[in-house]
Amino acid sequence: MDRLRIPKHRAEVEVTGPDGEARSFSVFLAERTSHGGPERVCDLLNGPREFLPAIDCKTDAMTFLARSSIAVARVEGPLWDVDELNLPIEHEVEVVLTSGQVIAGLISYVLPHENCRVVDYLNDPAPFLAVVEGERVALVNKRHVQRVALARVGLKT
Repeated sequence: MDRLRIPKHRAEVEVTGPDGEARSFSVFLAERTSHGGPERVCDLLNGPREFLPAIDCKTDAMTFLARSSIAVARVEGPLWDVDELNLPIEHEVEVVLTSGQVIAGLISYVLPHENCRVVDYLNDPAPFLAVVEGERVALVNKRHVQRVALARVGLKT
């Protein structure tokens, strides 16, 4: 039976619901994925599963998070490893959620030159967009976004 188990490791995530309440959970991530490295929280959130198994860090209870009701998931650390061949495009933004909460930070993405506008990144089919907030990354559910504003005027949109 152990041969059939997929090795997983835990990652801590601060989850904010549509009401603005934040709570910490540990989610389970695969050690290997199709992109060659370990699974990241953004891979889990942008994956096909609607319910995600997690441990509530406050109560230590097993729970299943409905991905669609996660407004924001905050994680530590870099968004991805930057390689010199694919340097990301970055823009400072303010993301306004339908709850009124504002998330200020940096969107950072790598897209083909012909589709590298901010609007192209926002319209990517992945349900979550990443906003870098200093040392943390806010993974924002697009279904909970009211608008995204560029912090500086004159940027390519």
